[in-house]
Amino acid sequence: MMLKPEAFEAAFNAWIARLRDEAVAATGVERPIIAIDGKTARRSHDAAKELGALHVVTAWAGEYGLALGQQACAEKSNEITAIPELLKKIDVKGGIVTIDAMGAQKAIAEEVIRGKADYVLALKRNHETLHAAVIEHIDERLEGDLEDAQELTTTDRGHGREEERTYLQLPVPEGLPGKADWEGLESVGVVTSLRKEGQKESIEVRYYLRNCTKRQFAPIIGHEEQTIPIRFDKNSVAEAPPASAPGQARWTASLREPPRSPQRHLLHRSGWLCLADDAP
Repeated sequence: MMLKPEAFEAAFNAWIARLRDEAVAATGVERPIIAIDGKTARRSHDAAKELGALHVVTAWAGEYGLALGQQACAEKSNEITAIPELLKKIDVKGGIVTIDAMGAQKAIAEEVIRGKADYVLALKRNHETLHAAVIEHIDERLEGDLEDAQELTTTDRGHGREEERTYLQLPVPEGLPGKADWEGLESVGVVTSLRKEGQKESIEVRYYLRNCTKRQFAPIIGHEEQTIPIRFDKNSVAEAPPASAPGQARWTASLREPPRSPQRHLLHRSGWLCLADDAP
C-alpha cells in the first residue's frame, strides 16, 4: 500500500503548525525570523535513471529550531516559482521572512504580505535600476543628512577571524524608481562587513528591501547570521522520482540539531522527516 503524498502533506503540515504553537509558548517569540533558502541534496542525482539532483527550498524558523515547510524544484533557477508555492503552504503570520537576492521578486513580496508577515529581501543587480537607485540614495544620505536613519554595529570573533558589521536603515525616498511596484516597501538597508583574518582584510557591502521599519535590525542580522542547518549528506534519495515527475512527491530526511526546548525530544525522535512537495 502506497502513502498518498497529498494526505501525508496535510497531516505533516498540521503537525508542524502544532509544533510552532508549542514553540511560541516555550520561547515567547511571536515574531520569528523565517529564513527561506534553497539547498541541493548531495548524491541525489542518478544519471542512469535520468534523475537530476533534488533541490529543496526550506522555510527555517531559527528561533524555534523548526523547519516550517519545504518545496522541491528542479534546480536553483526554479526557486523563483517554488518560493510562492511554499509560502502558500505554511503559516508565516506575524513573522519576518528573509530571502536572498534570487527571491527578491515583486510576486514573492506580495505573497509574504498576503500571509500577514513582513519581508527582508536581499537586493542585487538582478534588479539593476532599483539596485543602482538604492545605492545612490544611501550614498547621498551618508554624505549629508542621516535624520530618520537607524544604525548599529556588531562584532563577531572566532576561528581566527574577526568580522565587524555596520547596519544602516533608511526610509524609502518617494522618488525611488519602482517603489509602487513593491507591496508595502517602506525602508532600504545596507550592511557593510569588514572581515579580518590574520593580515588579510576584506569588505563586503549588501543591500536590502524591507516593508517595515519596526524591530530595527533584528531581521537583517538574522538573515546575515542564520543558516539553514540541513546536512543533506546524511541521506541519499536516488530512488526518488525526478522533481519534474507529475503527481509524485520527493522526500528528504533533514537531520538537524534541535533546539533545547520542549520540542527537542519529539523532533529528534521523529528524525525531522520533511516532505518536499512536487515542483511545478
